[in-house]
Amino acid sequence: MFRIVVTTGPERGKVFEPEDELVHVGRGPDNQIVLDDASIDEHQASLLHKNGRYAIYRPEDADVLVDGSDIPAEKWVWLPADARLQFGRRTSCQFSYEAPLDSGGNGAARRTAEERDGEAQASEVSAATDTVDAPPPPPRQEKKPKAERKRKKSAKRKRQTARFITDRGDTLVELGADGHLPELSLEEGPASRQKGERSKKSGPALLYCALGLSFLGSMGMLLIDPSPPTVSEMSRSHAREEIVHFFGNDDDALEPWQESLRGARLAYSRRDYGTEMFEYRKVLNLLNSEDRDPHVGITGHLNGDKELRTLIGIIISR
Repeated sequence: MFRIVVTTGPERGKVFEPEDELVHVGRGPDNQIVLDDASIDEHQASLLHKNGRYAIYRPEDADVLVDGSDIPAEKWVWLPADARLQFGRRTSCQFSYEAPLDSGGNGAARRTAEERDGEAQASEVSAATDTVDAPPPPPRQEKKPKAERKRKKSAKRKRQTARFITDRGDTLVELGADGHLPELSLEEGPASRQKGERSKKSGPALLYCALGLSFLGSMGMLLIDPSPPTVSEMSRSHAREEIVHFFGNDDDALEPWQESLRGARLAYSRRDYGTEMFEYRKVLNLLNSEDRDPHVGITGHLNGDKELRTLIGIIISR
């Protein structure tokens, strides 16, 4: 059993000591650890008890930090016995657990790095569902010829969809001397130089075509509203984060469109994308309805209606 103490955020001071093997953390009421924080998702993270240790998992759109470091999405990562977990922008927790004692009472059970790696490779966890298929490590067998072991290892790697990340301390990406990721630079060869020389020799017809297209584009900009939506370059993930600001407060009476937004968010956390799109289209119909107030819209401000319509358009776009 582990212990989580909320140190910062709206739920500061709360203590959780769940006994389940698989524990979900989030704002939704169906989680084992419920945190009332608007900056976190319905399903923010999952904790798994495996072989006397604990591992943590986060969905792609959730923000989870372990001791101030970001962890990879949709992969299980081992946790130390004591760690500081941050969920969203405001909630921080202190995580701790006691390692089980061995049968002789000589202190915490210790395992070599080789045994931990063997357990991690023998445990397969599906990143697409909440079910865990983690069989115990196979018994030790006599060593087989190197070629046969290599073939079996390659076949096993192809079948795996997600595995625990062990605590060897190896970095996933080597940073450069300046602390940034390495950049890829292409050397200009003879073929590219010849292509540049041919482009310089293009006739004036190409230039006239370009000028004509530019003129037509300028005329089109005069006839069409040139101001693009303020969030037109947003990704779907960013749009889902921004749309949380329209959820309203839990203590106030919610409008029908706010309930639909929350229903869409809950459906997305459960990977029910059909229901998510249906709820967003319901809100879009309300935004475009002729019965809405033309002065304040459904959100209380026309700019709010415009922003909400743009965010929903980004999410439901194909």
